[in-house]
Amino acid sequence: MSELAHTIIIPRGNSDPVFNGPNLSLKLVVLGSNPNLAEIANTLAQDAPTYPRFVIWYKAPVLSDLQTTFPELNSIDNLKGFSTSTTNKIASKIEGNTTVDFVSVSQAFLTAGLAEFNQ
Repeated sequence: MSELAHTIIIPRGNSDPVFNGPNLSLKLVVLGSNPNLAEIANTLAQDAPTYPRFVIWYKAPVLSDLQTTFPELNSIDNLKGFSTSTTNKIASKIEGNTTVDFVSVSQAFLTAGLAEFNQ
């Protein structure tokens, strides 16, 4: 796996500046053991066409911890990840049966970007 320059790995890293900072950025949250998803998302975050992009990878996600930032999240049982708008609203979910590739991850970032215009 290459260096994940645009990825914050939890618990080691601190995602507060990304979620709570003044920056307008799109985020893709990776849940559990999904290094392929994290690497693809990181690659797509490097050359963001509009808003800056970040990846937050919760290697051992706990639903109650995630609900602090994402209260609308009811379950993470069948979830590989999700994208968020600049206001941290969940824009799209990457379900457990979704094939993780550049198309699906690009679509997640695109949906998060479109959410900005539909608020």
